[in-house]
Amino acid sequence: MNSKKKLITLITSIALIAAIGVGATLALLSQTTGTVTNTFTVGKYETNALNIFEHKATQDKDTGSYVKGTDEVKENTYTGVLPGTTLSKDPFMTLAQNSPSSFLVIKATGLNNLPAGITADLNTNADYWKDITATVADSNANNSYYIYCPAGNNTVSYVTATALSASGITTESLFTKLTVADTFNNNGNVTSIEQLVFQGCAVQYSSNMGTDYVTSVVANLPAGFVG
Repeated sequence: MNSKKKLITLITSIALIAAIGVGATLALLSQTTGTVTNTFTVGKYETNALNIFEHKATQDKDTGSYVKGTDEVKENTYTGVLPGTTLSKDPFMTLAQNSPSSFLVIKATGLNNLPAGITADLNTNADYWKDITATVADSNANNSYYIYCPAGNNTVSYVTATALSASGITTESLFTKLTVADTFNNNGNVTSIEQLVFQGCAVQYSSNMGTDYVTSVVANLPAGFVG
């Protein structure tokens, strides 16, 4: 009995030793990978990425009209506005390189409240700027709103990030001039002309917007821009 028990124990021990020996002597190949690191930053428009300008307008002393220059400015002053003249005014927007895909909107204050006899040639670039005033819930009747149509045809779309990756974009101007009729101020009642103010806004494009871009853009106009 004792020898049999010892034999079984011995065999078991040998088998265990043999198994350990196999595990210790096999050299299986192994290798580790490098790491994959995910870093996240919050997207934003860079400081001064979005601007609105117009070209410097200078009065021709002979005709009284204001003609377009080459300098891009934030303000023009028109003094001594005369009947039968034109006043160069061409507000446009710029969006810097590497900005996100964006819709561009201009708010015009005073444009739809010009005195009789002065008109803006809004039809000149109407293919590029769609009037969306009726869609914006603004109780100030002095404001009007226009959204940019990059491809023209009065078709609202966004400026793509691909287009912005190569360089920034300069839009078509909202209009090019104000025309002063020959009959302007015949009765002498106009003593001043209300200031015109233009403000631009960019709204990031999202694939969740669907196809009704205007409604989506209007819903995402920032506080303080409307009104």
